[in-house]
Amino acid sequence: MKLKSFMLLLFIIPFLCTAQDNVKYVGSSKQSIIVEYFNAGYGVNQRNFHFVDYLHDKVVNALRYTDRVNVGEVNDIMELRAYSPNNNNPVEYMRNRYDIMNKQGYYYSLECDVSRIDARWEESSKKWVGVTSYTIKLIDTRTGNTAYSLKYNEKDSEYRNEVPEKAITYSLDYVGSRIRTFIFDNFRIQGQILQVISLKKEDEVKEVAINVGPENTAQKGTKFEVYIISKFAGQETTKKIGEIKIEEVKGAQLSLAKVTKGGKEIKIAADKGETMMILSAKSGFWDSF
Repeated sequence: MKLKSFMLLLFIIPFLCTAQDNVKYVGSSKQSIIVEYFNAGYGVNQRNFHFVDYLHDKVVNALRYTDRVNVGEVNDIMELRAYSPNNNNPVEYMRNRYDIMNKQGYYYSLECDVSRIDARWEESSKKWVGVTSYTIKLIDTRTGNTAYSLKYNEKDSEYRNEVPEKAITYSLDYVGSRIRTFIFDNFRIQGQILQVISLKKEDEVKEVAINVGPENTAQKGTKFEVYIISKFAGQETTKKIGEIKIEEVKGAQLSLAKVTKGGKEIKIAADKGETMMILSAKSGFWDSF
């Protein structure tokens, strides 16, 4: 089972900090996330515990689908399966647990507190409404701090169906697109434009070579924003000047990209010899499906 058989994690992490705004860049290798057992709160009836496992599997599959991060599960690590909770010192228990994950190469632990899974009858529609509420946290195992926190209330996931079990299942299915959006937006691929390959016009770039590819989890169709880096009053600043999209992968960390926006600005920056950083674009609506 992916559901914790004990409830202490709902209350025992006072040393965790609030969410930070740091974007994690994907360099030459992927970040690694390990998915913890999920916690069921008092709002989850025992008859619905199997839906917590269902939610766990949906999250794992969504993470793997992105191909942006390496994904592991605590069941894969014997030390974590055998590590029993210390009710006398729960904070130390979690610190030791994160230490095990960190030594295994997992710098982030994905945890989920499920506060409600249920179905209620709606007289107006003559259907059951699946209502689910849960909070997903990404913990930095090196510090124990919360890197990100995503909270979904009942109104965010309502789904109606004639069968209560299906209403709950479909309500939980929303998590897939949410996880994919979260990963694409917060684990972004970073690289540089290496050189201009071709021009659309004399003063406008058509195609560029970039230093990212499959080894950076980039592939044909991956979109990037283009930035120039400069200094102002002793501080480093960035300015977005364009957008590109990979048209052809040439090597592990080499691709050709078409300029979709800002071709003239990119030409000016190239002529000046400025360093142009690229950052994978955040997910749009259709990227979530």
